[in-house]
Amino acid sequence: ERRRISKDLHDGLGQRLLLIKNNVVKTKDEDTKKLVETAIDEVRAISRNLHPFQLQELGITKAIEYTVNQIDENTSLFISSEIDNIDNIFSKKQEVNLFRIVQETLSNIIKHADAEAGKVVVKRYPHLVSISIRDNGVGFDFSEKYQNVKSLGLKTLFERTKLLNGQMKVQSKKNNGTLIEFHFPTA
Repeated sequence: ERRRISKDLHDGLGQRLLLIKNNVVKTKDEDTKKLVETAIDEVRAISRNLHPFQLQELGITKAIEYTVNQIDENTSLFISSEIDNIDNIFSKKQEVNLFRIVQETLSNIIKHADAEAGKVVVKRYPHLVSISIRDNGVGFDFSEKYQNVKSLGLKTLFERTKLLNGQMKVQSKKNNGTLIEFHFPTA
């Protein structure tokens, strides 16, 4: 159902907004053009959030690589990666949660870390997949932030990790960056 709604938004409403944008461009109405562009971006974001197209089209490994590359190309954050192939280990539902964990962690870096660089490492072991995401940003006092875990989006990360029977470890220090590690059993 989520996939269908996502597709309907993208293919239906998204396409109509593009047609409106093209008509507005001809009139040279910049304010309306910006409003339509914002609406298009919002529809795309909602569509992606309902069902990440990258997973279906690329698989979990390439979807993570694609996300890292998009951030590297479209933000001021320099981000590198070492990603083992983790396709066909998890169920489709588990892959969505895993992908969302990576997305949310990277989003937190962009929004909160004021970082210049980051690194994503995905390692496949016989009975475990390990994901570590590091940045060189401002960091934070985890004991303080843990009291209000919602403020950093960490609550969602904890919940998704728990759904996958995984473990999450946060290491952060003010002015010394952040490292978040996830370990997910595969057996």
